[in-house]
Amino acid sequence: MKWTHLFLIFLFLGASANICELFGQEQNDNRVIVHLKNGSKFEANLVEWNQEAGIIKLEAFGSIVEFENKEIKSVVQKNLSKTEIYNFEEQGSFYQVRVNLITGNPGGRADYEPGIGISLAAGKRLSRKLSLAGGLSFDQYIIGTSENILSGFGEVSGYLHPENLSLSYSLAAGYGFAFKNEEETLTSATGGLMIYPAVGFRWGKKHLKWTLDFGYKFQKAHWVYEAWDIISDQNILYRRLTVRTGVMF
Repeated sequence: MKWTHLFLIFLFLGASANICELFGQEQNDNRVIVHLKNGSKFEANLVEWNQEAGIIKLEAFGSIVEFENKEIKSVVQKNLSKTEIYNFEEQGSFYQVRVNLITGNPGGRADYEPGIGISLAAGKRLSRKLSLAGGLSFDQYIIGTSENILSGFGEVSGYLHPENLSLSYSLAAGYGFAFKNEEETLTSATGGLMIYPAVGFRWGKKHLKWTLDFGYKFQKAHWVYEAWDIISDQNILYRRLTVRTGVMF
């Protein structure tokens, strides 16, 4: 089980580093230098940065100057650190690749042995708070066994805050297909309904975004094992906590 602990430590360290970077970028003094996409720059005091409206307000020589986010290349603070503007595309097509660790259940059947999975999805953002997608996922619910399920699913998701770091939610539902493996004594396999709610975070810069979420995966399956005239007929409802990370572009 040591490798699973290392996986979780790596996952949380990577996410924590990115989240701390984003929070650190927001803590700055009021004096900034705005670099515009036309090549010019403007030094002034930061008055307001309204990410929702996409407007930054600056004060210089007693006057207020406004710039739209689309005009800005970067904002540099007097301590020379850079703050990336909010540039998440709230509408349009997107693609996503995610991997997940499926926690193990107690008891003699699984004995805390975890599972792993991967999913691919493509969809359309209607707004920041609502996206629709479809995709495929492959999950091995107990590592080293033939209890593998390929699922087709639809998913609703969204992001709550107009910032580079935002809380996120998702709800996927679909149907999983199971496969027998007679070499492993699995003589019959049937899948079933899959439901997967999750909450987490989305962060990143420019067109590449990262995701980290925590969910609960429900999956129905029917397995029949047969060896030496002994038949084990198992109706299963997997109910597994998951940790999932991925990239979105």
